[in-house]
Amino acid sequence: MRNVKEIEKLFNSKQYDLVKKYAKDSTDPKARLYLLSTLMIEGKDVEAILEIKEHNDLYMKSYPAKVIKAHFELLLKNKLYKDASEALLRYQNMPYISQEVEELFIDVKKELDSSHNSSKHKKDLDEILDILETSNSDKDISGVLFTLNEYNFDSYKDSLLHVLNNKNIHPNLRCYALIIMVEHKLNKEVKYLSKDKELTINPSKLNPPFGGYEFKEVMISIEEKSDSNTSLSEVAMQLYNYYIMDTYPNDIYVDELDDIASALIELAKSYLNITQNKMSEKVESLYKRIKETIDSTKPLEI
Repeated sequence: MRNVKEIEKLFNSKQYDLVKKYAKDSTDPKARLYLLSTLMIEGKDVEAILEIKEHNDLYMKSYPAKVIKAHFELLLKNKLYKDASEALLRYQNMPYISQEVEELFIDVKKELDSSHNSSKHKKDLDEILDILETSNSDKDISGVLFTLNEYNFDSYKDSLLHVLNNKNIHPNLRCYALIIMVEHKLNKEVKYLSKDKELTINPSKLNPPFGGYEFKEVMISIEEKSDSNTSLSEVAMQLYNYYIMDTYPNDIYVDELDDIASALIELAKSYLNITQNKMSEKVESLYKRIKETIDSTKPLEI
């Protein structure tokens, strides 16, 4: 085990992995403070909150003001208002620490009151996690998924795993949950129910579906083939999005990009009752496959 001065040097030289390695079992409050600071610098908010909770007595003896301030910063940042209220009550019942801490309590109380009044319509993180883990309602799940960018990924990633295999919700919602994990580069194998087939995948190894060279090239080709018909291009783009969501994480770009765009344009024409062009055998086959894929998924009604 390294001593505190060595851990301090590692921290100052930004060798954060080594700080965590050597400070994780330390009973020295200063060493643990470097560990806490490291977790906060790396954005590992949940781990930082647990660190404070598990070693609160140790911190309160040596660094009460610093740790109380850090604790509320983490709780409020992650909208853990219930936990912040409980922490505020607990800290207020402790012996007097300093005027700085007393003023912090006042500021935290104001922020809690303000957040309560301004976001009564918003769900608390605890409620969000419960919905992700237990709800079979498309409306409730979608209402939560589309607000997760307001929260720290670490605070909900474990609960989000439940959505990936929830056979009772719309497949596009499962797909959207997977996309969130891909965007945050979650590096672990997860089980994902794609339509009626369970896959084992690592989100960090997947490319985001909306972006990249192929995605953009098909979009450009759709625009070119629509001949300035805005309605046609918009419907084709929407069908493109449906097709991606219905097939991800499978690679749709094993087909020629120009053929994909052509098939989507012709499919859009069928929806708009526009006379279709004669299709090559490849495009017609792809057209039928895309249509079958999209038609096999019921609309998401929320």
